[in-house]
Amino acid sequence: MRISDGGWSTTDTLLAEAHVIHERSKCAGGCGHYIDEAHDGAHSGGFEVQEVTCHACAVREQWQEAHSGKDSRPTPGTLTWVQKLTKRAPKKGRRG
Repeated sequence: MRISDGGWSTTDTLLAEAHVIHERSKCAGGCGHYIDEAHDGAHSGGFEVQEVTCHACAVREQWQEAHSGKDSRPTPGTLTWVQKLTKRAPKKGRRG
C-alpha cells in the first residue's frame, strides 16, 4: 500500500507507511500483541489477562449509560470527550 503524498513530505509519507505496516503486524483481534508471537502455537499458555480500571473510560461509560435513553440522547453530531479535572474532589474519608 502506498499513501498518496497529497502534499506530504517524504518523511511524513514514510512514517505513515511504517505506521500502517506496524499496525498490520499486530493481531486483528484487539489484544495488541504481534502476530508472529500471538498466533504461534509455541506461545500457547504464555499469555494471561490483566485487569486495570481506566477511570477516564469509566466516567465516559457512565455518561453513555445515563444518556442512552430515548429522551436523553445527545443531539446528532454532538462530540463528547473525557477531560481531566484540574482539581480533584477529595475522596470520602480522606483529609485534604
